[in-house]
Amino acid sequence: MKVQEMLSKKVSLSFLFAVVVVLGLTGSAAYAVEAVEDALRPSVVFTGTSKALVSGTKVELGINAYDASGIDRMAINIHDADRDFVLNCGNAARNIEGKSHTYTCKFDSTRLPNGSYEVRAGAKDDKGLNRTISQWITIQNETSNDNK
Repeated sequence: MKVQEMLSKKVSLSFLFAVVVVLGLTGSAAYAVEAVEDALRPSVVFTGTSKALVSGTKVELGINAYDASGIDRMAINIHDADRDFVLNCGNAARNIEGKSHTYTCKFDSTRLPNGSYEVRAGAKDDKGLNRTISQWITIQNETSNDNK
């Protein structure tokens, strides 16, 4: 069975890799294996931001990303309840070395009005594929009226 036939019949990657190794195939077979591996978008998860309610001058937001081809860039942005852009949380990490990376930024929540915000985080891999995830937080800082 030719490599193209295997791919069209959705043969598992581990079986295809075993065939390439056993038969000593090179050239187009090696490229076919690489193409299958690099067709996946990076995985992205939030880290350290499980709190739905945040306040203070040093709110920490973080994400972890992984991709077999490597991570090229990561970013975290905050949007208001209408999903309009509000804040770029720090500078986006770029030209990252390695397959896995954690990106963390801190922001001053007192600079934003109390309310609900969507945190959008994303990563782009070395092959140009990206993934964006989001979660909602509520900013609730003390106001001068709260102390009366």
